[in-house]
Amino acid sequence: MKPKKMKMLAIVGAVLFLFGSILSHLIDTNFGNTEVTELNITNAAGEQLAFTLYKPDSATAENQAPAIVLCHGGNGNREAMSPFAVELSRRGYVVLNLDQYKNGDSSNSTDPNKGIDRLFEYLYTLDFVDVENLGGAGHSAGGAVLTVAAANDNPYNIKSIVCNGVAVGGDAVTDSNINILYILGRWDENAGPSNWGVPGPKYATTVPKVLQAFGMAEDDEVVPGQLYGSIEDRSGRMLLTPNCFHAFMRYSSTAIGMDIDWFADTLQGGDTSIPSSNQIWQFKEFGYWLIMAGIICLVFVMVQLLLSLKFFKEAIVPENDMQIAKNKKFWIITIATCLVSMISVQALYAAGKNVMSKIPGFQLEHTNGTIFWQLVIIFAVIALNFLLKKLQTKYAWEEDLKIIKIGWKRVLKLFLAGLIVMVAAVVLCYATRFFVGGHVKFVQCEITALSPLRWGQFARYFPLFLILQLIGTYVHVNGLRFIGCNTKHFLILTMLVNALSMTLLCLAFYGSTIFMDVSILHTSRFVIGSCLINMLPFTFVQSGIEVFCFKKTGSIYLAAFINAVLFTWMAAGSVMLAA
Repeated sequence: MKPKKMKMLAIVGAVLFLFGSILSHLIDTNFGNTEVTELNITNAAGEQLAFTLYKPDSATAENQAPAIVLCHGGNGNREAMSPFAVELSRRGYVVLNLDQYKNGDSSNSTDPNKGIDRLFEYLYTLDFVDVENLGGAGHSAGGAVLTVAAANDNPYNIKSIVCNGVAVGGDAVTDSNINILYILGRWDENAGPSNWGVPGPKYATTVPKVLQAFGMAEDDEVVPGQLYGSIEDRSGRMLLTPNCFHAFMRYSSTAIGMDIDWFADTLQGGDTSIPSSNQIWQFKEFGYWLIMAGIICLVFVMVQLLLSLKFFKEAIVPENDMQIAKNKKFWIITIATCLVSMISVQALYAAGKNVMSKIPGFQLEHTNGTIFWQLVIIFAVIALNFLLKKLQTKYAWEEDLKIIKIGWKRVLKLFLAGLIVMVAAVVLCYATRFFVGGHVKFVQCEITALSPLRWGQFARYFPLFLILQLIGTYVHVNGLRFIGCNTKHFLILTMLVNALSMTLLCLAFYGSTIFMDVSILHTSRFVIGSCLINMLPFTFVQSGIEVFCFKKTGSIYLAAFINAVLFTWMAAGSVMLAA
């Protein structure tokens, strides 16, 4: 990269980072009209419960405001419910946005209610909260935990709840004096026999748990949009079925608007002058995208700067010649690998969860399944890679080995360069979080400021991700650089191979709910819904780092180190801890 281009990229990265941080902060605080504070409560056992308090300026001891507790789903954190927090707080509601126990910045805990009880208790200590108008909204498992916790004798006098993307039943819910809205997406990929008790989202109106909560017979059918019971006597029930997916319901203006309207109807004291369609949370998410884009740009700049220093220049080796001629075998092997990867995903994911979760310290169950699946596939790929080269009697192994055998001093210097780059990225992440509450996030793909507990998980999983990235980068730079293949083609092929199997899985997963009304990969919903869609956007960044760093250093080590940090960081920050 020429100095002029590097300077321009540095300026672009800095501008994106700063503008994104400021924009997300302005939206989060409703342009200074809402006080946003990150807090935590520590119990006698030392367990920390983290949450964010949104306090509108209109909420005072003299003018008490209704309050709503938000609860994210599994394998997430409070940022997943951030769009709801922004829209409800700008309408005058006090909002507590929770990191459930085992998630985000909260501690591991055996509390079955994930800390929800403690937040409602906390609301009773705030003199600006109208405790006669308390509500809650949760997504997926968060909605289930929230509803069950509230319905058990309703000790906190909760008036209204919204279950986003989850069907909750039981006698306690049926008999509770709480108004409940169920929002079940028309394309909910999480719907199936094991959790909803129906074949797919098309049958949301006959979900047994919903019928039970409505006090209806098993052969009845709920009419979407119709109010059952009475809001006045707190027996109100309603089902809505917007056109949205399960995972992306949190980013659906329609679903968020339904939450707003329900609370306007069931809680007193909110500002009803702002239409539910008037939403600004999208700009906050856009700000997060800009922050991430800015940091990625600055990562490339920092790599270029470090490699221009004499100390790190000594670690650079000449790029080896491309040895493989482009032929049909490559495409056959690539497609076959992707198909095997897709077919084996659930079996290997389940095996990984079962085996690795028994190893002390490896507490990220979903990551255990995903990394095991990826490692098995990548070891199979490299074995095939070596076999094909072995069959080529004139293959130049000495050129192949130049990528790996560069000397341990060079390897350590490249790892040190990667460490410096990623420490700088961590500093930027913490800076935007500390000063303006910003996050490095693209929809569900997030790298966040980690708690000490999460850094401990990072340290345990990093070696596994490093092995995965070392092997993967080696296979890519050897198998994708055909004779006559330029950098652009190399980048496109790397992106294709990195993202193809995940993309096909996600298309089948989500496409089937639209066109077939059932999720054909329902049994794989946790690995696809909770892990792969989080990772998929990063595979394109991963590809760019692979190609850029290899072209700059002639070896695989710098790219593998940086990508291993990124993927471990993402996994450590967003995946739920095991018990």
